[in-house]
Amino acid sequence: MKNVIPYLLGILLFIIGVSACSSTQEITSGTSFLPKKKTILIQDKSIIQDETYQKIKNNTARLHAMLSGAYVQYTIWEDSVKGEDARPWMVNDGKDSVFIYFLPAGDVNKVGHWLLCYQILTSLPDDPVFNILINLVEIDRDTTRAVYYNVPNNFDPTLEELLSNNSDVLNSIDFALLEESEEGNITYVRKTPLLFINDSGFTIHPKYPKEFFREIWEVSPTDHEYLSQYYDSTKVSLGGGPYRRRTKFVKRAGVKR
Repeated sequence: MKNVIPYLLGILLFIIGVSACSSTQEITSGTSFLPKKKTILIQDKSIIQDETYQKIKNNTARLHAMLSGAYVQYTIWEDSVKGEDARPWMVNDGKDSVFIYFLPAGDVNKVGHWLLCYQILTSLPDDPVFNILINLVEIDRDTTRAVYYNVPNNFDPTLEELLSNNSDVLNSIDFALLEESEEGNITYVRKTPLLFINDSGFTIHPKYPKEFFREIWEVSPTDHEYLSQYYDSTKVSLGGGPYRRRTKFVKRAGVKR
């Protein structure tokens, strides 16, 4: 299957972003999007410390743990003169931010390593702009494939239900009946003990067959980062000039294991 999930997710982020203001307003304390009630989320320094993940020996299990959590979406503008400028996406005249949750689903000892990807605007926490189930499948010691599945038709929990300590929503999914998504899948390769990278390589642009694009998705204990770059027919970058934009999801909470 095609390696297109990062591209489609990037398009989704762009669609959301075209209405975003350029405010550099920060998310209050970085946790205002987190429910106030007791949840499966953890909000201490351990969620971004290397030691938390280094003790997990299996690389697919480590990737699963590193992905799990709640994230704020930022855009990183690279300026060759001024350096980096990080701005959270603020939409609807600065009233909304974009957040993404990667929540463990099912019993790992019975069904393997699954995650629910659930992306929302703060004003519509129960109406995700994107949600999909991900099965992390070990290919070899250093390689893990993320296979994407559609959520069941009757799967419509609230965010509070998804995050509740006592909820069985994510454990009640019948994984054997899931349909693989037409979106595709991606492959992560472990580059260092705490860095996993998916690199699409040069892919023909879906709208402009004489051009190419390349996507890189990096996962570390502190964040996920997505970069797309476009190239001409000779594979020379079309991104020229001093600026480059990346999308980064910064971890604000982990998940109890």
